[in-house]
Amino acid sequence: MATAVSVLGFLGLVALTWGIVHAGERPEASVSILWQLTAMWALFGVAAYAVLRSPKRVAIWLILGGGAVLQVVAMTSPPQTSTDYYRYAWDGRVQSAGINPYEHAPIDPVLAQLRDPWLFPEGRTCPQEGVTTDCPLMNRPTVKTIYPPVAQFYFLAVETLSPSGSQALPLQIAAGLMGVAVTGALLLIARARGSDPRRAVLWSWCPLVVIELGNNAHVDGVSALLVVVGLGLLARQATLRTRDAIGGGIALGLATATKLLPAVLMPSVIRRRPVAIIASFIVAVVLVYLPYVWSQGLAVTGFLGGYAEEEAGGRFAVLKLALPDGWVEPLAVLILLAVAVWALVYTDPVQPWLTGAVTVAVMFLVLTPSYQWYALLLVPLLALGAHAVWFAVPIAMTFVYFEPDLQTGFQPYRGLIYLAAALLVAGVLLIQVRRQRPRPVVVS
Repeated sequence: MATAVSVLGFLGLVALTWGIVHAGERPEASVSILWQLTAMWALFGVAAYAVLRSPKRVAIWLILGGGAVLQVVAMTSPPQTSTDYYRYAWDGRVQSAGINPYEHAPIDPVLAQLRDPWLFPEGRTCPQEGVTTDCPLMNRPTVKTIYPPVAQFYFLAVETLSPSGSQALPLQIAAGLMGVAVTGALLLIARARGSDPRRAVLWSWCPLVVIELGNNAHVDGVSALLVVVGLGLLARQATLRTRDAIGGGIALGLATATKLLPAVLMPSVIRRRPVAIIASFIVAVVLVYLPYVWSQGLAVTGFLGGYAEEEAGGRFAVLKLALPDGWVEPLAVLILLAVAVWALVYTDPVQPWLTGAVTVAVMFLVLTPSYQWYALLLVPLLALGAHAVWFAVPIAMTFVYFEPDLQTGFQPYRGLIYLAAALLVAGVLLIQVRRQRPRPVVVS
């Protein structure tokens, strides 16, 4: 019965994926995508529950094959809900011409010879960006790139291997392959640890993974793969060997040099061999930055500072619901530091994803970001063994991302959505703790 439900659920996920990626560009398409994503999340819950109760051998084939099929279906249309892939393609093109991607903004005349009609449609302007002529399709065309070095290596590799004129598809294929690779890594880790491999379905069939990798081609898949590899090395049940500590530190360092966010996992992994892990983490980050720093200096941070300022208006939305502005940022810093210390003290070295998931999810609940694909850092931690209730956070992030298309005009919207997710998580975890509390024995 469970296998039949799994198959039916998978077919439903395929249909919803197709509907989402072929929604088109009509004005109401984004709202339609949101409601289809909502249905996809609900169906994912049912299908994943069924897979977790299917025979292991059958479940593994469903997880691997089904995840690959979902990624392929997501690639059958250009990206629908993000334009980040344009910048990925541009950064790869700039590097293939032997130019440091941190050196010039896309509209810089120095790079005019690299333009083509796909990225720079003829006659397009974007006065809201301060560009009255030759405006590219990528967002923020007047600023230098924000993406760290490992992401840049990835963009260059995809550009080098892509046929001329292939546009977004190579990036989608590469991102989809990252998604499948993460599934494979999760299954290998489960086999090595003797844990349930069926939990990999929480990554492989997850709507966020399918849409944000196979369709929107986000580079976060690279970071997720490196995080899973790093945690797999650092969470060995036997005594942690030096080479595994160094390998895990390098993997997490490279993950951080892809998307920065994985650095928050460090308190959860340094209980054993902290010197080897921290040193290898730092060395990995420094080494991948060196080629770009050599020619560009500290300007390799690109648009990072400007991006932080740009996002400041929506930050700390939950805390702003009840606190004066002057209290919000200090309290946010205090919460994040407290969670980091808690993770450092209470982490289980052979299950670092338990505290790691809490650290990542609380970071999102405090910072209240606009972009749901950031949660691709959280999902593999749930597939490794953290509590599935934390899926409430990426679902909330999805509703926050689509809020402009809903046109609610309701200022506290973001804060209330994240607050609802926090309350749901707290309620479920509290009930679980109370159920696990031993009952007193009554002697008659």
